[in-house]
Amino acid sequence: MLNSQHLRTRRFLMIAAIVAAICIALVAIARHPFLLRHHKDLVEKRLSRLLGFAVTVDGPIAMRVLPWPWVELKEVHMRAADGDSRLEPLNARDISVRLDLWPLLSGKWSIRRLKVTDAELCVSAREGSPCDWRRALEAIDEVTTLDHVTIRGMKVSCHGGFCGKTLNQKVALITASLPAHGATKVSIYAEDKREPLGELSGGTWSDFRANRPWPTKATLQWRSVKLAMAGTIREPRKLRGVDLDVDGTAPLGRWHGVALGEPHIRGHLREDEDGYRFKMDRSEWGTGTLTGEVKAQSTREELKIHGTVAARRMDLDPWMEAPAQGQAAGGYADATATFSTTGVTIDDWLEHLRGSARVDAGPVELPIDQVERWSKGVLKFVFSLPTEGSVAHIRCIGGNFELGEARAVTNNLRIDTETTRLRGTGSLSLRTGELDLLVKPTLKHGLLKDAPLVQVAGDLEKPVTRVASDEAKAEAKPVFEQFPDKPADDQGPCG
Repeated sequence: MLNSQHLRTRRFLMIAAIVAAICIALVAIARHPFLLRHHKDLVEKRLSRLLGFAVTVDGPIAMRVLPWPWVELKEVHMRAADGDSRLEPLNARDISVRLDLWPLLSGKWSIRRLKVTDAELCVSAREGSPCDWRRALEAIDEVTTLDHVTIRGMKVSCHGGFCGKTLNQKVALITASLPAHGATKVSIYAEDKREPLGELSGGTWSDFRANRPWPTKATLQWRSVKLAMAGTIREPRKLRGVDLDVDGTAPLGRWHGVALGEPHIRGHLREDEDGYRFKMDRSEWGTGTLTGEVKAQSTREELKIHGTVAARRMDLDPWMEAPAQGQAAGGYADATATFSTTGVTIDDWLEHLRGSARVDAGPVELPIDQVERWSKGVLKFVFSLPTEGSVAHIRCIGGNFELGEARAVTNNLRIDTETTRLRGTGSLSLRTGELDLLVKPTLKHGLLKDAPLVQVAGDLEKPVTRVASDEAKAEAKPVFEQFPDKPADDQGPCG
C-alpha cells in the first residue's frame, strides 16, 4: 500500500516537473524574439495603409509574445505614397510597438506603447508636401488606444510656413501620454537640457479622435524665446480653429549697436476663414507699450502677412547709446506702422515689406563733444551750437516713412532744436542699418539763416557727417521745395 502511494507521488512529481519544464521552455521561447521573415510584406502593407505613407522596413522584423506582445522593426523608412523620395517624413533605426492582439484580428490597432530610437522626422504645413503629416491623422479611426509614446534621439526638420524655408532642431527625448479618458500630455527635451523644451497638455484622446473642441495648454522654450499658450483647438484632427491666449518674451539682442531689449508680448491668436489673426494688447517693450493686430494667410509656397502696430513711450536711450558713447540723455518715442509682406523667412519679409510708418521722438540731450566727434565740426557750425562742455537740446524729431525693399524712406523728416530747424530726406536700410540722409538746417537766430545742406551717411552706429556735394544738392532741391521750412504748428514743430 505504501509502495503504491509512493509510486503515485513520484509519478505526480515527474508529471509536474515535465509540465513546469514545458512552461519554462514556452516562457523562454515566448520571451525570446523570433523573426517574422515571411511576413515582412504584410507588415509593410498594413503600416502603409494605416499611415498613408509608403512604409518599408529594410532591417529585420521580430516579435516577442510575453510578458506582452511586442513587434520590433529595424531601419524603417516612410515616403510619400506617390513614391516621392526627395524628403522622407520619417526614418528610424528602431521602432518597437506593444500591441493588443485581439483588436488587430478585427482590423483595428490598439497600441499600448510605442518606442522610437534614433530617428529623423520631417514636417511641413504645406498641403501636399511629402512631409505633410495631416494625412496620417486619418489613421486615428483605426487606432482604438494609444497609451504612451517614447522617442529618443530625433532630428526634426520643419519646412515652410512659420518655419521658414527650413528649421532644424535636435531633440533628445519626447514622451507622450495619451489616455483614452484622461488628460493628454506631451513633453519635449532638447539635448543636455533638464527642463523641457516644450510641453503640451490637452483634452482626452477620445475627444481628439472625435474631432471635438480640444482644450489646450502649451509652453515652449526655444533658444531664448519663451512662449505660453492656452485655449481651444476647434478641430484638433485637422489642426484647425486655433483660439489661444498667448504670452511670450523674446530677447532681440543688438541691431547695429542698438540694444533692442526683450519685448513681452501678450495677445490673442485666432484662426478664421481668412487665416490667422493675432491681436496684441497689454504688451510691453522696455518702458513702452505695444498694441496692434497682425493677420497671416498661408498659401502653398509662402505666408502673406499684413497688420498695424503702435508703440508708445519707447525709451530712446538704447538708440543714442552707441553713437553718443552712453553720454546722451534721451526721452521717449511713439511710432505707428501699417505694413504687408510675403515670404517664408525674415529676409523674405524684409525684402517684400511694404507700408508706412510715423515716428515722433524727443526730447534728447546730446553732449557737444560727441556732436563734434560725429561730424568733425560740421554740425556744430550749422547748428550754431554752444561751446564744449555744454549740451545740444533737441526738442523733437518727427517724420513719415514709406517702407519698401527693406528700407524706410522719408521726405519730411523734421528735427527742432533750441537754435535750429532741420528738414531731412533719405533712407535707412532695415537689413544693414545704413543711413543715407540729407539734412537742411535753418538757423533760428543770427545773421546766417540758410545753413549749408548736410549729408549723413554710413552705419547707424557710426554715421559720417559732411557738407553735401553739388550733385546731392541738385537731387534734393525738388524735395525741399515741396517741403516748407516752417512747420504748420509752432507748438508741434515736428508734426
